Amino acid sequence: MSDPPDEPAPNYRHLAFVGLAGSLVIAGAVAIHLLTTIDIIWSELGLHIGTGILLFAVLFFLERQYVRRQVLTHTAPALAQVASVAKQAADSLRTIDLRLADALNQQDSDVRTRATQFETAGDHASLSSLLQRAQELGAIKRYGVRTSIPHTAYYLRVCRVDDDDPISGSAPGHTSDAMRCVVERPDRTGVGELLWDRNTPADETFLRLRDIMAQDDQAPSVYEATPIRSGLVDTLVLAIKSRTNTAEGLHPVGQILQLQSDHWVVTWDGLENLMSTEKYTIEQLRRRPSRKTGEGSAPSNLDSAIEIARETWLPHDRDPYAVKQYGQIRDR
Repeated sequence: MSDPPDEPAPNYRHLAFVGLAGSLVIAGAVAIHLLTTIDIIWSELGLHIGTGILLFAVLFFLERQYVRRQVLTHTAPALAQVASVAKQAADSLRTIDLRLADALNQQDSDVRTRATQFETAGDHASLSSLLQRAQELGAIKRYGVRTSIPHTAYYLRVCRVDDDDPISGSAPGHTSDAMRCVVERPDRTGVGELLWDRNTPADETFLRLRDIMAQDDQAPSVYEATPIRSGLVDTLVLAIKSRTNTAEGLHPVGQILQLQSDHWVVTWDGLENLMSTEKYTIEQLRRRPSRKTGEGSAPSNLDSAIEIARETWLPHDRDPYAVKQYGQIRDR
């Protein structure tokens, strides 16, 4: 009996290959499943996050609207009250402006009336009122104002009597509205003076002023009170307007002492132009300044104004603002 044939040995390499391929197929299937699941998870997670952000934005907007409505609800009455108060304030200011304008117009009319009364009739109360008004506005000093006396080298200075002022001095036995009338030389040194109260007629006062000049051997051959009154009125009215009326384009100037031609005024600061910023200080006047280039009067008028102002502020024994009268020095 013959032996059976030998069985072929198994091919382990084939088996290993088949096993590895199967494992790879299974692993791929598992990986595909897992990747699909992760995509779904990320997709769902992103959806939930976006939804949450959107809901938060909606809630935040609604909360802001609610807060705003609450604020408006509580502040609306207060805002309305503030608006009402502001309107009342604006109305009050408008009323004050109108009243102020009326008051200024009334004062301007009163100034014109008093100026006319003194210029035409020499009314004592009118001149005293103009002096007081100009002094209250700071347009002149208590020293008063002065104007040239025609046909003479003299000036007439007029001021209200003030017991506290060393220049005007007191006036025992005279009315409270008495005025001091001083005849002065161009450099402000005094020649003589008199007191004018309401009980003395204007004509008598101006005749006594002529007698004062006669005592100095300088009485004018032609003496008229009207030009003197006009000069005082023009100076005072212009001084008042320089503080109250800007409609005429007047430039601010120092306290006025006397009026020159073409809007030039001699002030306590020097020589100034009411229609421009042109100005000469006392120090410049004493150095005989040359004419500045700019607005102002013709050279001849300006040269004359400079010479008059320079002579007005010639230095005296103490300081540029001292006034020498009758051998005495009186500060302003």
